[in-house]
Amino acid sequence: MTGGIRFAGFWIRAAAALVDGFVLGLVSAFIGIVVVSAMLWIGIWEGTAQGVGQVLSTVVAIAYYTGFHSSERQATPGKRVLGIHVMTRDGGRLSPARALGRYFALILSAIPFGLGYLMAGWTRDKTALHDLVCSTRVVYDAPA
Repeated sequence: MTGGIRFAGFWIRAAAALVDGFVLGLVSAFIGIVVVSAMLWIGIWEGTAQGVGQVLSTVVAIAYYTGFHSSERQATPGKRVLGIHVMTRDGGRLSPARALGRYFALILSAIPFGLGYLMAGWTRDKTALHDLVCSTRVVYDAPA
């Protein structure tokens, strides 16, 4: 804790990611059922239809994380449920560009066997690799 700010560690962030994964899984399933079925119905080849479904699911995931992290609440539904949010290193709200960069920086955290994510459990400020890259922090919401 620094200056009254409580940093969110690995486990609470992992729980939020599970909630968000569930929400995005439902959206992806819906896309798969509706879009791919419609494309198959009009005669588009199955491989193409599945590829379009994958691309749409990816676009939805990018929009989900970018939009929610740069929103007024600064949190995805998973983070909101667990009472945490993302902020810049100086305590501000993420711009859409920084939120998009943070989404793509998640790849860096995943590459070395997920060690970039685990850093949130080891570092003093509970900072994961993608937080270091984008100068962000995940913190607990202030008590109401």
